[in-house]
Amino acid sequence: MRVLVLHAHPLGDSLHGALKATMVGPPQAHGREVDLCDLYAEGFEPALDAEARWRYFETQKVDK
Repeated sequence: MRVLVLHAHPLGDSLHGALKATMVGPPQAHGREVDLCDLYAEGFEPALDAEARWRYFETQKVDK
């Protein structure tokens, strides 16, 4: 059996990165062939890059 894991997240240490590792490990341990497609590692041109993702959650200070 072959398994395709499609991963598309700019931050490798994110929850999605952990989920990717969780999805790849067990099938390989059971002798399955795993094809990991990490779009960001392959140069995917996303609308959201890692820097923009980090800025998205930064709080902005409002001067009074």
